Amino acid sequence: MHVAVLFARTFEFESIRSAKVFSDIAPKPIYYEEINTLQQGGIIDGWGDTFRPLEAITCAQVAKILAKTLQLTSEGTSSFSDVSSNHWSMDYIAALEQVEIALGSNGEFYPKTPVTRAELATFLFRALQF
Repeated sequence: MHVAVLFARTFEFESIRSAKVFSDIAPKPIYYEEINTLQQGGIIDGWGDTFRPLEAITCAQVAKILAKTLQLTSEGTSSFSDVSSNHWSMDYIAALEQVEIALGSNGEFYPKTPVTRAELATFLFRALQF
């Protein structure tokens, strides 16, 4: 949920689709507008009819949000040893890797690992430099 706030307040998004109702986000709670902004901007999708606001966000999920926010597309595969060519986020991770927003650690990206605040700050800093 906090990631949605950071992105909605840092970047501008154009609404490209109608609002989706997430069954686990009540209308008008804190961060409702920010979540809607990213959803209507085509940045986040949720899982079926849920957003799962209390779950930790993974590095792969942040890669998707960043790549979509910056409108990056991949021109190849990722060199990270823990990102297989059939991983759902490979294109997003590869796109960030190609512009040096995703640098990884010891040749790995750790796509399933929850992103730390420090990692998120680093991703955002690099994205803003892009």
